[in-house]
Amino acid sequence: MSGTNTICVATVLIDKGMVEVKEPVTSFTLETPAGPVHAKAHVVGGRARGVTFENMPCFAMQLDAPVEGLGTVTVDLAYGDMIYVIADATS
Repeated sequence: MSGTNTICVATVLIDKGMVEVKEPVTSFTLETPAGPVHAKAHVVGGRARGVTFENMPCFAMQLDAPVEGLGTVTVDLAYGDMIYVIADATS
């Protein structure tokens, strides 16, 4: 579930008139593999000027998990419709 891609898709849908555009706020739902994502766009002159959305629930799957390779790196695993590994770059 990419937030930046959600914002880009919502902007194109509004700017190309692919959804019914209402000023000053256009609201619609995007169907995603994770489920429906509700988006709202601030619209001026028929063009999106800002997009907000309600993302999928997310949570920490595991904190301080050791990963073995060329040594041990400690990472956090998070879920937000995709699994993310977060690591300290210096480690």
